[in-house]
Amino acid sequence: NCIYIAAGEIGDVKYMRTHFSFYLEDRETNIRMNDELGGGSLFDVGCYCVHSTRHILGAEPIELFVQSHFDSHHSVDLTTNGWMRMENGVLAQFTCSFDMLFQNEYEVVGTKGKIVVSRAYRPDVDGGEGRITVATADGNVREETVSGDQYALQIEHFSRAVLEGTPLLYSPERMIKQARALDACRTSMKTGAIVRL
Repeated sequence: NCIYIAAGEIGDVKYMRTHFSFYLEDRETNIRMNDELGGGSLFDVGCYCVHSTRHILGAEPIELFVQSHFDSHHSVDLTTNGWMRMENGVLAQFTCSFDMLFQNEYEVVGTKGKIVVSRAYRPDVDGGEGRITVATADGNVREETVSGDQYALQIEHFSRAVLEGTPLLYSPERMIKQARALDACRTSMKTGAIVRL
């Protein structure tokens, strides 16, 4: 997706939307419902939305606002919606939930087209095949697939870094920036205020 954006295929990027949700059946014993252990939809699935926005846009949020619906018994967010203003001027929105149909997708909209990734976070559910659709203003629509076991690829990459000393694709600095963005989301969620980073 970064390749299509860098090539200018969809023009200047103006907006990105991400969505990751599933319906959580077991709410009494599932660790995802334990606030003391970092439970809630933001930290479980929303982190993917925030990460993909930061990674694909190549920018950090400078301002964000988050609203959530909380479970009355467990004090964790069941559904969270947020918007972020990125340092490059792009506006981004995300939705994550334990209370909705399974969806895992994102969309990047530019001045000349858009990119939709309909199996963004769990391609393993569809046999490890990710699907990318590029649609341009002139009516051209192209679909591409990417195959692989993302979990095995992660383990192989980390193993090479440990055993062979190869650099990690995701640096510790980027991990800290991700944590900072998620902390700001949680602050906004709890206070109801816009957070500036």
